[in-house]
Amino acid sequence: MVGPRVTLSLLLVLASCVCIGGVLLARRESVEREARPSAPLHEVAAALRAELDRLEDLYEGHLRRVAASASDSRGLRRSAEKLKGVRVVSVLHTALSKQALLPEDLHVIIGPESGPVPVLNTSPAPVRRHFQLDPDWIPETGGGWVDHPGKPLLFAVRGQAGKLVVFTLDAEELERAILMHLRGQWSGFSPILRGTGADQLRSRRGGIVVTNGMPPSAPADLQLTVSVHLGVWDILSWDPRNKRIRYEPAILAGSMGIAVLTAFAGLGLYGNQRRVAAEAAKRVSFVNRVSHELRTPLTNILLHLDLAAEAAEDESPATLRSLGLARDEAGRLARLIQNVLTFSCRDRKPASTGKTTGVPDTIIRTTIENFATAFQRREIRWETDLAAGCACLLDADALAQVLANLFSNVEKYAPESVLRIESRWSVGILRIVVADNGPGIPEEAAERIFQPFERLSDRVDEGVSGTGLGLAIARDLAVEMGGSLCLETAQAGARFVVELPAPASYGLLPSNGLGSEAAR
Repeated sequence: MVGPRVTLSLLLVLASCVCIGGVLLARRESVEREARPSAPLHEVAAALRAELDRLEDLYEGHLRRVAASASDSRGLRRSAEKLKGVRVVSVLHTALSKQALLPEDLHVIIGPESGPVPVLNTSPAPVRRHFQLDPDWIPETGGGWVDHPGKPLLFAVRGQAGKLVVFTLDAEELERAILMHLRGQWSGFSPILRGTGADQLRSRRGGIVVTNGMPPSAPADLQLTVSVHLGVWDILSWDPRNKRIRYEPAILAGSMGIAVLTAFAGLGLYGNQRRVAAEAAKRVSFVNRVSHELRTPLTNILLHLDLAAEAAEDESPATLRSLGLARDEAGRLARLIQNVLTFSCRDRKPASTGKTTGVPDTIIRTTIENFATAFQRREIRWETDLAAGCACLLDADALAQVLANLFSNVEKYAPESVLRIESRWSVGILRIVVADNGPGIPEEAAERIFQPFERLSDRVDEGVSGTGLGLAIARDLAVEMGGSLCLETAQAGARFVVELPAPASYGLLPSNGLGSEAAR
């Protein structure tokens, strides 16, 4: 049975779980975006555009000066090697100026690696790798950037006598140079750095110039692109996100109400269980008091029955049988009272400490004598094979009660059977076997019968009285004495085995003449 405090604790824990679960169900979490002004971003984009245009104009001026020195290949190479990003310098001749005696197109390769060189549609294709350059894509006045789809980054400068100087440029190297310049010398990102949130300036190829804050993995809320011939640059901005937590009032109030009701129910059950436990304790106390009160008059009844039986030896057999029956029933009542008292103290009684010097076979014989009349009335014959006639240290009263409960079990459930009692003592261990050839006990009930109030049949008309405490008390007493009581498998009937520690007591001499005997 679950105690009042355990019930209260469980219900309070349940109330706490309901409360916590209600809070979790009522909790609503959302992320709100806080829009930032875009004016600083546009200011940065304008400053970046101006800086990139300045760098592009500066680089164009350098390219035009190199093109002016295209009189010979050696001078052209020396000038081109001073500029970053130049891979090939090609001097091409247009169809109008090209004559048989003029030199062929000149291609100056800068660096260990280069791509294909440009040639005009009107020029014969060289042996080396090349790509066709359409003159219509070249600016007419002085030259400029060649926006030729699918071709490398090109810059062309128109010279005299129909010459055309074309620079094949490495866009990645130029972008890296601008990236280093912006990182080290340009301060146009300061308007964003003064704000809050996350911002980033990076090239389209992935090079990062500067980062403000911690950019999330989500797409940017605002993106401005600045595109020039020397690269494409993106200004990215993320607005701050604020986490908002709110609670649904209805769910929260409902869960709190259920938790409060559960807590009050726990308190109510706790009080009710305490009252029930107190009433049960009073009943147990009453039974104990009544049982104690019954022992004294019952002892007197047994004494006077014995005296009456001795005085009535000359009376009729019917009178003697009546006195014997009264003596047996009084003995049964005494055993019942003793079992009730033992069971009521089973949770409070310490381990048995009443060991004295005794002879096991003497205890067995005395107990059999107490049941002799009852066995005869139930037509139960008994046989003994006793070999434990030495003096031992044991609890004689507890052993006698164990045997009485086992004999009472045979009397009730195995009438007209043969009861066999065996005893053995060896190296401080006492073994007693109580077996009968009655109906027996099913194997599945071998352990259940030792539980309190357990009986193989609870029918009121089965003809056998009993409380279901005898075997439970017998096992408890055996365990308290440091031993065991179990039901062994037998071909017929029931076979109970008691094993107890019983050290030899050298204060008394062993008893004599104990051997096999039989009663008819």
